[in-house]
Amino acid sequence: MQPLGKENAAAGAVYRFPRPQGNAAARLQIAAKVPVARITDADGSADGAWVVLRTNDELLFYRTLDLLAGARVEPQRFNLRALGEPQGEGVTFGADGMVYVTGEGNGGGTLATLRCTLR
Repeated sequence: MQPLGKENAAAGAVYRFPRPQGNAAARLQIAAKVPVARITDADGSADGAWVVLRTNDELLFYRTLDLLAGARVEPQRFNLRALGEPQGEGVTFGADGMVYVTGEGNGGGTLATLRCTLR
């Protein structure tokens, strides 16, 4: 599953790869739609249990099973404004509960690490 997509400025989608059909080119399939505006990046946890969506100033954590089931659940939110990023852009899960966020702008970039315990 590749958890990223911008349907439009007001909504996003989570995509998955279809099952391989020989050597034919594959087209990503929408796995779930999310009512999240301005998604800049996303990632899936190594164990597949969580998806994190990034906007310019917030992280939204969803249980993967909830997304795939089409459940309308409120994500666990983490406000990033205190980081003071010029423009928040990237997110990725690391090992042992680490989450890395990146920003850009003003002639440089930023990197911050966060430790998350997701339940």
